[in-house]
Amino acid sequence: MANGDYLQATYMVGKIVVLKQRNDSSWSPPPPGVLKINVYGAFSFSRGVAAFGVIARDNSGTAQFWRCGKVKVSSACAIEAWALKIVCNSVNDAEYSQVIFESDSQVVIQSVQGRTNGPWEIQPVLKEKIGPSSGLVE
Repeated sequence: MANGDYLQATYMVGKIVVLKQRNDSSWSPPPPGVLKINVYGAFSFSRGVAAFGVIARDNSGTAQFWRCGKVKVSSACAIEAWALKIVCNSVNDAEYSQVIFESDSQVVIQSVQGRTNGPWEIQPVLKEKIGPSSGLVE
């Protein structure tokens, strides 16, 4: 993706309903009553280790929860998929009826939507909890 473009998926707890592309890299707040979750991943090919960070903020920019960690994976795409899966568990516990996910991984978002299968290494991660067969995706 070029020029800091991000993909944004709007997620009603239980269902992803919208995908739109944002063309700037600055954070913008969600509407009142909506939780916005940014998912980040970094991958070291030489070590085969990746780190992720997730932050969820309300419309005032206040952090509601965050997660970070390391996962041994085989690609940058795989860490984005793992981060999304991990944060879905936290979202189910959140008191928000609507959530916006932002990720810079077009492949992961399209895979969650069922628009593509994506690389082999993310298929089991996404299908287990949040893939098209889970009933969470429109």
